[in-house]
Amino acid sequence: MAVRRVIQSSLTGGSVSEDKFLHTMTMPVERLSDDIHDLILDLRDTLWAYPFCVGLSAPQIGDPHSVSVINFKRENRNEDLVLINPRIVELGGKKDKKRESCMSVWGKMGDVERRDKIIVEFYNQCFEIVQMEFQGFNSRVIQHEIDHLLGILYFDKINKEKSLQKADFFDKYEIIE
Repeated sequence: MAVRRVIQSSLTGGSVSEDKFLHTMTMPVERLSDDIHDLILDLRDTLWAYPFCVGLSAPQIGDPHSVSVINFKRENRNEDLVLINPRIVELGGKKDKKRESCMSVWGKMGDVERRDKIIVEFYNQCFEIVQMEFQGFNSRVIQHEIDHLLGILYFDKINKEKSLQKADFFDKYEIIE
């Protein structure tokens, strides 16, 4: 469909209204519709427009629905994982603190503590209910995207004034308007 503009936190040049939108809980998807199908396509197109992006959620492109698209390896678009109304069923494994960045916090990164293992239940793009387990990096990405759907940005989990650092890999790219 289309590459959409990724809205920004007020920390990285976004407006106060964009920041408020990013911090608002999403609405559940009640059924598949043409609008939701178009949203999924726009999320996929926007994710693939940025070579370093592995996950993107609807609020990041200005949509209030509970939908995320993830591609852990970024080798093949056919491996895009669509999560509709995802919820964490179980958190497990050790606590692990790793560096995260975000398309809506352009040019910044910070260390976030998360659990290493999760079980998630969600609807796929055919609106079939699925339950999957994720570990390590994949678990972290899923948790990051589910946070977006709950109105939480990664820096909300850390002391952003002291902990946010510059992420140089963003310097190679520009935000698509």
